[in-house]
Amino acid sequence: MLKFSDLSFIEKDGKVIVKLYRYFSKEFEKGMLIEEFGDLQIVDDRIELSKFPGERGEKRFMRFFRKYKRDLTYALNGNRAIFVDEDMELPLVGLNFMGVVDKGSEMLEVKPITNCNADCVFCSVDEGPSSRKKIDFVVDVDYLADEVSKLLHFKASDGMSMWINPHGEPTLYARLVELVDKLLRISYVKDVTIISNGLLMTKDTVDRLAELIPKHGKRVKLSVSVSAVSEELSKKVMGKAYNAKLVQKNLEYVVDRLDLSITPVFLSWMNAEEMVKIIELAQRLNRNKDREEIRVAIQKFCHNKKGRNPGKEQSWESFFKDLKALEIKTNYKLTEELGKIKETPELPALCSKKEQIRVRVICEGRYPKDRLGVFETPQGRRAVTLLGCNPLKGIVKANVIQSKHNLIVAKC
Repeated sequence: MLKFSDLSFIEKDGKVIVKLYRYFSKEFEKGMLIEEFGDLQIVDDRIELSKFPGERGEKRFMRFFRKYKRDLTYALNGNRAIFVDEDMELPLVGLNFMGVVDKGSEMLEVKPITNCNADCVFCSVDEGPSSRKKIDFVVDVDYLADEVSKLLHFKASDGMSMWINPHGEPTLYARLVELVDKLLRISYVKDVTIISNGLLMTKDTVDRLAELIPKHGKRVKLSVSVSAVSEELSKKVMGKAYNAKLVQKNLEYVVDRLDLSITPVFLSWMNAEEMVKIIELAQRLNRNKDREEIRVAIQKFCHNKKGRNPGKEQSWESFFKDLKALEIKTNYKLTEELGKIKETPELPALCSKKEQIRVRVICEGRYPKDRLGVFETPQGRRAVTLLGCNPLKGIVKANVIQSKHNLIVAKC
């Protein structure tokens, strides 16, 4: 649950700006707050309420502020943003873009935030400055970690890997290190991998993540999606804000502290020549033999219905032919046999495709006329993405169009 200590305060031009999780804020007229609380002042990013000092004032302010958690502004793009915690009563299982995604394996995807500071031409989830979505989301760190823990205790499977793989950039999540710490505390978890573009992987963040390794005796890995290293081309592939030199500098710091992999997306018509340069980058970084060798895992570009599709999708046969040619050219192993993925129990499915269900609407979704809701049965609760839905509250009837792996999408 959002706490008073999560907030900071700025006074500017007769307004008080309340900030939370670094990039999210709500602006109030100072006069409005004086009417509500009496005289106040902002000192060192904290608010002091003369009529309600100390803990009494903190509790009173939080009761007031909780009404506005669904009406925040995201500094990155000016979008409206919604803060999700247990107060909201939205489950964190059921959505593909937020919360926890479990596909019945030894890996869970953990998604604490939406939006990205890069703008990749191939983005499969339509994130970054050119995104068509209208609303962003950020999840309370305690709520997210608690829900992951509950799911893992249900699965009761050791050796689980957590992949922090949001629809966006995880380093925009101000509680990233805290989240990793909380996940590593769970007995079932063996490691945490963070999937990042590397732009905001600062020395401070890397150092704090590295400190968690001896603390828990578990691995923290970083997977960086470098799809071009040439300055001009990298901006075409990953957006104008992408700084190839900065990312490479960040990786030079990371390599001695965290396990690292580089995961370019292969666009045969655009960045094929960059693959050799990316492999050479990995070879240069592999100077520290005390750590596991950096792996380059080239990904195939795939069309996605709601993603960006800048060119024709390559066939798998053609893709692997190109990888083999790169292996010969660079003497660098790019293909390997995948071991058998361990299956683990999934939560029971509460509905099936084509079924009509009754869903309680909780809030707007990412796109216009999308809503998020909760579907509840005696066997459990799941979040639902509702398409073509106008009501902002109440119960609606919806036809399920997707329910695989408890990722429920329904049409009103």
